[in-house]
Amino acid sequence: MIAAGQGADAAVVLLDREQQDACPGRIARDIAAALMRACAVLPAYVVLKNRCFENWLVADLGALLAQPSRFEVTSAMRKKVEPNKADQCDAIALLKKSVIEDQYEKVRDSVRICSKMDVAVAARHSRSFRHLLHVLEDPAYLSQCRLP
Repeated sequence: MIAAGQGADAAVVLLDREQQDACPGRIARDIAAALMRACAVLPAYVVLKNRCFENWLVADLGALLAQPSRFEVTSAMRKKVEPNKADQCDAIALLKKSVIEDQYEKVRDSVRICSKMDVAVAARHSRSFRHLLHVLEDPAYLSQCRLP
């Protein structure tokens, strides 16, 4: 209601799918319907990251390659992510393995990767990321989000 009062015309809720086996579309529809019943001030769109935020971080391996003192991207890692496979890989394990020194730091490394990420490249390798772009009305994904 606060956002509506400040001029927002929709609410976007972003959640991790984690280990739920149910269809992401069904989960999102059920949550959106519950939100609309609880507070029908704004239309609510729910986007589930498949499986977790880290899957989006590995969707553009170029963002990791741009930081060679922090991350190492192997051909095995590339085969697990590309083409269009970022949502199905064990992204956390890949990130932990790719860190050259110390260990993977969820917040700091996320900021590092996002600062170098090419949204168009990430979209090519993650359907759930394309769905977010679709909901946000990115012109490239206005009509669909299934195909890169």
